[in-house]
Amino acid sequence: MLSEHFGAEIGLSYFMGSEVTTSSDELEGFYTDEFSGQTSQFRVNPSLVVRSGGDGISLYSKVGLLLPVTGTTVGRRERTGNGTALNPDISIETETIGALSLGYTGAIGVNLALSDKLSLFGEVSGAFLRIKSNETEITKFEQNGTNQLDNLSTGDKETVYVDELNGNTNQQGGTNYDDTKPSEALAFKRNFNSTFINVGVTFKF
Repeated sequence: MLSEHFGAEIGLSYFMGSEVTTSSDELEGFYTDEFSGQTSQFRVNPSLVVRSGGDGISLYSKVGLLLPVTGTTVGRRERTGNGTALNPDISIETETIGALSLGYTGAIGVNLALSDKLSLFGEVSGAFLRIKSNETEITKFEQNGTNQLDNLSTGDKETVYVDELNGNTNQQGGTNYDDTKPSEALAFKRNFNSTFINVGVTFKF
């Protein structure tokens, strides 16, 4: 706290999302095909704190910025056929890295001082973050249990995302496509918003 009512805070956190199935397809007795994704991020969260006065119970609020300094979304495709060339088993993993992004956080809470050095707090918080894709790389490609990653060109394995497509875009199927370079595709954005409750103990030294 810089004064009785105003302060600053820097939070460091690691976000690890659960694996979520994004789509699935099945033809009974022939194949199943499932796509899923999981995201992890290391975040820095500088905030301003405003609180009421008082030595016992005090109310406070926080407003801050949310900066994911590192982060990866791992995508998986698991297709189960019968192991033949016409109906193969396929296992693919990709890693997508986002462009530099900036989000926002906010919180409202109550603090109960138990002594000069110990207090309890509870707060309702929210984080609001939207990340634009930057690049994707295929890190695993198996067909019928055989590694096929080395058989892919750079253009097949790597994708760089751009804001617009034109005649100079290195797009698969385009007239100027060069498979020795990463393919280019239209960028997309994903939301990473959350609301949560924090309950904890504060020690003062």
